[in-house]
Amino acid sequence: MNHLESLERALRVALWGVLALAAGIALAGPFWLALGTDEAWILSSIQGLSQPLAPEFAVIPTLTSGGLFAAIHGTMFSLDITTLWLHRLVTVASLGLAIAGARMLLPASEHDEPKPLDTQLLLLSGIFAAPGALTLAGLGHAEWMATTLTIFTVVFWDRTEERRIARMLGCGLTLGLAMATRSPALALAPGLLVWAALSGPGWRSRVVDAIGTLTVGMVIVAGGMAVFLALAPDSAQPETEKSLSIMGLVGLVPNYPRLLNRWVTGERILPIAWLSVVTGAVAYWGCSAARARNEPLPAWTMLLLFAWSSWLAWMLRAPIAHLRYLWPGLGSLAVATGITLTLMHRAASRRTDPAERVAGRVACLALALALMIGPLGTGFRALVNGQPDLVMWEWSGQTPLSYTRRFQHVRDQREAAAWLRDHVPASEDIAVFAQPYPLRYLSGTRVRAHWDFLDAELKSFTSARPDWIVLQHHNHAFRFLSAEARNWIERACELRSQFGSYAIYRVEGPWPDDLGIFALHGRPEERYPHADLRFGSSGARK
Repeated sequence: MNHLESLERALRVALWGVLALAAGIALAGPFWLALGTDEAWILSSIQGLSQPLAPEFAVIPTLTSGGLFAAIHGTMFSLDITTLWLHRLVTVASLGLAIAGARMLLPASEHDEPKPLDTQLLLLSGIFAAPGALTLAGLGHAEWMATTLTIFTVVFWDRTEERRIARMLGCGLTLGLAMATRSPALALAPGLLVWAALSGPGWRSRVVDAIGTLTVGMVIVAGGMAVFLALAPDSAQPETEKSLSIMGLVGLVPNYPRLLNRWVTGERILPIAWLSVVTGAVAYWGCSAARARNEPLPAWTMLLLFAWSSWLAWMLRAPIAHLRYLWPGLGSLAVATGITLTLMHRAASRRTDPAERVAGRVACLALALALMIGPLGTGFRALVNGQPDLVMWEWSGQTPLSYTRRFQHVRDQREAAAWLRDHVPASEDIAVFAQPYPLRYLSGTRVRAHWDFLDAELKSFTSARPDWIVLQHHNHAFRFLSAEARNWIERACELRSQFGSYAIYRVEGPWPDDLGIFALHGRPEERYPHADLRFGSSGARK
């Protein structure tokens, strides 16, 4: 008995230590992570709503990340707040609110045990165990904000049982904002309907409430999208069919080879075994008790249906096999996992035999610790690596694990952006053989993708010839410069500076007559012209 009690204390201390490290990683992310392509694209598109850019630099609004996310960041840009870490702290605040909402969903305990700190400990363990939770917490993405809105949808549902109009309006508002904030949250709609139909006594009225909630929510989604499009500059209007396809609403007819590939990728991100085990635990600890008392299902079990509907939508409709498209379903599953761990701990604490009571609590703490170890290591590696693009591609299996030097990428990116800002005249154009958004956002210079200067047939320039070119390896995961383009750079360009994987060249000679050499191919070349860096390697800093 004494040994078990000592083990329980040791596990509790270890788990608090692990959670403290996880919180530290989440708080460090806004400052130590490089600016990723998607993040820069999303923020730049919102910035363009209040700070119109020249037509050639206007960014098409990202309709998949709007709603409350766009409103908050748009307000910040209108106040001329462009500092990256300030925008990222909005995500950290969303994570904190998500935790507060999850605590509100915890069922009340009829006993003194476990202590309140143990309850919070297990709840936090489930939340931070979600794949990618720590990485996304430090980035200017909409995933955690959409998850927070989803959690408060369940909170409002739980607290308005007798006020149906208030339920439909309040839950419709939060769910509508969640769906408008991050388009994968649209998958939560069928989960709500299925939960209402299976909720037990009084299910008919809850189905009506769910339909009313979804009606209000979809009106908010449509209104938010209309406002977003109305504010977008004429030079950056999105293509409707392409936008709907990215949101998973049209096209992308499922076929079994694609589904098989998606299944393999999904197993890397969210093993179906975990989803199934949590489902079984929720069914036992949440559903069976309610059935035994002839009561409706607890509102928090709705999160499990949200997770399943999100997972199925990801398999069938997500445009790419990307971790971010599984949120807020992953966040919903994380909260359900934390609540289930808490209920298991409470059940163990109610046992009459002292040895069984302590052994049960030890088992819960050990399980929580086991759930946290993997995400903690992954989150710490993501922080040390510092390049969100590479980390996200690794998650989806699109690129192999890269060699990581300590905080290399974020320093290289900041120094490259600072060099462009300090050394390139404001009137000169810069062509990046990659996505231009991160360097443009950070440097404030005339950075564009190289293909923006060329027509579709690669036969002529559509605008002035760029004065500078920048190469960077991590956006060449699939396509590379041709040998002819590399040879032209060696002859006509001068390497002015290099920061790790960023090589900056001044164009000194004439551009080639055959612009087709700038088409990117699927084969890597050995090295950058005039530089030590080899394609596909992280490179030395100079």
